[in-house]
Amino acid sequence: MAQCNALDSTYRAFMKNKLHLLQSTLSSVFHSNYFYNLMNLHHLLLAAHSEALHFSLNDRNLLGESTRLCIRQLQQNKWLHISPLIIWLYLSHKSNDW
Repeated sequence: MAQCNALDSTYRAFMKNKLHLLQSTLSSVFHSNYFYNLMNLHHLLLAAHSEALHFSLNDRNLLGESTRLCIRQLQQNKWLHISPLIIWLYLSHKSNDW
């Protein structure tokens, strides 16, 4: 999320410069529906990952089977009673998880 915010702030600074706006112009101006309607990069990535997971889970071929298998393996590795898609007990991740 910090990387997304850094990219967002760099892009907003670039836009402010190109549009000849003051650097003190509120960022909410860019995200407002009435002006530029920029989407937050973190929200876009979250939506893209959610859509990809939804597509993978609904696939009836090899993609869907392998996705469901990975989810079952994750459930077993973490000793979860129910699917990690229903409830996820971990609020943060370690930097070396991937």
